[in-house]
Amino acid sequence: PHPVVCDVVVVVQPRMGNPGSIRNRLLAMYRSACLHHDVPGQAVLQNAILANYLHYNMYGQAEMFINVTTPIERDNNQYARYLYYTGKINAVQLHYSDAEENLSQALRKCPKAAVGFRQTTTKLLCIVQLLMGDIP
Repeated sequence: PHPVVCDVVVVVQPRMGNPGSIRNRLLAMYRSACLHHDVPGQAVLQNAILANYLHYNMYGQAEMFINVTTPIERDNNQYARYLYYTGKINAVQLHYSDAEENLSQALRKCPKAAVGFRQTTTKLLCIVQLLMGDIP
């Protein structure tokens, strides 16, 4: 699967009715990308799968997915998104120091033009730092 196709699936997925069928399709596409050594496709699909899990509040499943996959660090934009999702999962799972590290890294890796992403990440990072007892 081409990364652009994966991005379209990610945009359309929350509007479609059955999350299970979409998730199964994303996982099948991820397996295919791994078998074909499609690194950009793997990076996009990892984020799509994590976004799907988080959209439906399946944090345990998302954590298990992170534990069995390796992050793709080749594309900074996708890696920053991966770090954000990992930080959000760690924050919900009460692993605040890991969440702070992931979110700080996501802010460093993301492009300067991604203002909305930077704002969202900074908000979550401030919440995590407050929960840790630090002053943001």
